[in-house]
Amino acid sequence: MVDSSPNDLEAKASTSQPRVGWTLVAACLVIAILKLWIVSGDDILAYRSPHDAEWFLQSAEGWHWFRDYDFMTLIRRPVYPLFIALSEITSIPLRLSTELLFLTAAFAFVAALVKAGQRSVLATGMFALIVLNPWSFYVFRIVVSDVLYAPLLLFALAAMIMVLVERPSQRLKWATMTGLALALLWETRKESELIAIYVVAWAIIIVLSIPKSERARRWKRELLVGAGVPVAIIACISIAVRTANYASYGVFADDEISWSPFTAAHRALLRIKPDKPIRYVPVPFESRSRAYAVSPAFAELRDSLELFPEKVNGEIPAFWFFWILRESVATKGHHTTAAAAAEFYGKIADEINAACDSGKLPSRQVYSDFLDPSVSSYAGYLPSSFLSLARLFISTDEPIYLNDLMFDHTPRRTTELFDRVASRRVIEYRGPQMVIQGWAFCTGDDQLESVEISGAGRVLATTTTFTPRPDVVAAYGGDAPQNTAFTLWVPFKVPAGNKGKIVFNTRRSEKIVQACVVMEDGKIKFGPPPDQTLVKFYFERAEGVPGVVTLPDIVRGWIWRSYGWVVIVLTFVGVAAILWLFVRRASVSWDDPAFAAIVLLGVVTVSRVALFTLLDAAAWRCDTEPRFLLPVFYLYPCALVLLAGMALRVARRHSSTHGPIATVPVSPVRMR
Repeated sequence: MVDSSPNDLEAKASTSQPRVGWTLVAACLVIAILKLWIVSGDDILAYRSPHDAEWFLQSAEGWHWFRDYDFMTLIRRPVYPLFIALSEITSIPLRLSTELLFLTAAFAFVAALVKAGQRSVLATGMFALIVLNPWSFYVFRIVVSDVLYAPLLLFALAAMIMVLVERPSQRLKWATMTGLALALLWETRKESELIAIYVVAWAIIIVLSIPKSERARRWKRELLVGAGVPVAIIACISIAVRTANYASYGVFADDEISWSPFTAAHRALLRIKPDKPIRYVPVPFESRSRAYAVSPAFAELRDSLELFPEKVNGEIPAFWFFWILRESVATKGHHTTAAAAAEFYGKIADEINAACDSGKLPSRQVYSDFLDPSVSSYAGYLPSSFLSLARLFISTDEPIYLNDLMFDHTPRRTTELFDRVASRRVIEYRGPQMVIQGWAFCTGDDQLESVEISGAGRVLATTTTFTPRPDVVAAYGGDAPQNTAFTLWVPFKVPAGNKGKIVFNTRRSEKIVQACVVMEDGKIKFGPPPDQTLVKFYFERAEGVPGVVTLPDIVRGWIWRSYGWVVIVLTFVGVAAILWLFVRRASVSWDDPAFAAIVLLGVVTVSRVALFTLLDAAAWRCDTEPRFLLPVFYLYPCALVLLAGMALRVARRHSSTHGPIATVPVSPVRMR
């Protein structure tokens, strides 16, 4: 048998490879338009979040590398702030630019699967599963790097699949695209270990996808192009980012949380072994007290650390300790420059490690920069953590539709930052409201300026408009002015039991305060009325008012109620497909790119769920932050669809082999 020439292989590849038809393009376009219509009334939420949303927006304003240095400047990686900055200069609202990128990435992914031999019907279904995942409605309204990580991961997976199915002359191009996508992922979020897992799995897939008869001859070349090129690009971009950070701030690292001086200090604190480990508290008060005694540098931080106001049972939780440690160092003046910070963190690490090495402090083995080394304190929670995260995949409970006023203590400058950098639009609120109506006026020669209702530490609604009430004038004669009626609208449903107060502000700065509380039925119960010598008032209506439910709201609610059940059904279908493929394993073409895609999606999904299961058990409650799993919420059902399609092809192959007529062609695409 004579091997085909390279030119013959190129010609054969170019003619046999499936094409992305207009039917798929049209179907995906309809679904994309549907998604844009559903979210047309959404925008980015403005809320106080100095370590997340606010930081990303502030970093975007300075294009990450053009800001003044302090302890907050490099706490996260640069790709998402740069994306926000690009969105801002185009004047495209951040909510819309995020959605458009997500839709584009989803189409690139399913188009790659069609190139790999998948039918357009299955590809359309997977596109719908991706873009209509209900958690995207919720997470895409928040300024967090996860919303960029999700489409970048889809681009990376699409490029990987194309490396397998494209003709040899095109593989370098797609390997380069894979490297670029993975490098951007590396510089988007901190969990770089996952990308290392993806690359290792990808390298194994490349080798196993080569036919056995050619593996010995081709594996080095294919591995060099398919995996070596992406690794080289990741390394180059990471070095470029580190170099830019060093040139701007003196920090040769992707971010300061993974910067060696800081991690050395944190690992030294983790090394101190407490007598009684506490879950979610890797550095308890017991360990801190011992560290104060042996480290003069760490002892400088005692006041700041121990006066931290958000302790839980007297302890600093893991998710806060990073931030409060850095803030304490800055408070003592050691974070004015990167060099000063590095020196101070180095002193903490050296002093504590020396005490541990000499036996002055009880110590333990530290295997992570972040996780509590006392595995026994959280190992028993791993199963329950896994189940709590797994429930998010099949959730049918739509979260409450948030708006800005639901967030406590949001300063005006924060809202202005969101409006400016995220290019937020003015969108009319149609959700549930509370209405308070009545009349009020000042006695004597004073004048009522405004009426407001406040609760949860902020003003919920205020009005300076008063309308005529002839009946009040008639009742009080000349003592009451013509305009006494007022209406207060609180643009969201206040939870039952929420205590508040209604404040009457007068021209002389006098304040009359009426206490109130929200009841279970949505009405408001008022406390004993205050002295009405200065202001006379009466409440005629105080109750909740249902919001206006729009057609997009109805469709979104239906998707929320249905999607989880679709995933459950697909799970059973996927299990049946796995059993069938095992039974008919002799008929399975293991070099089918669909199999490689299933393995890729499985590795990505399992590794991410495993990581956040560990974090949920050891560090903080991840099931309250669905954004962490957003990139795999839709990859899991897509893997199940691919499994079902592969099982169906094997069943048809079996039927055509043993039946009277062979009527259905089987996927012709293989690793070339």
